[in-house]
Parts: sequence; C-alpha cells; structure tokens
Amino acid sequence: QSGDPLHSLFCLGGFEIAALTGAYLACAQEGIVALVDG
Repeated sequence: QSGDPLHSLFCLGGFEIAALTGAYLACAQEGIVALVDG
C-alpha cells in the first residue's frame, strides 16, 4: 500500500493527525474556512 497517501499519513502521523486531515479536507470541499492555531 505504498501508493496510498492516506495510509501513509495514518502510519506516520497516527489516528489524530489522519482525522484532522480528513476534517480539513471536508472543510475545503464545502468551502468552509478552518483556522488552525496551535
């Protein structure tokens, strides 16, 4: 599965990072602004 970017993200970043990335992508699809401050 080396060609699957989401699998690579999950392996390297863990579940939390993969979930946040999914949330950001969903916001982008819907045209919703997501502000990240950390």
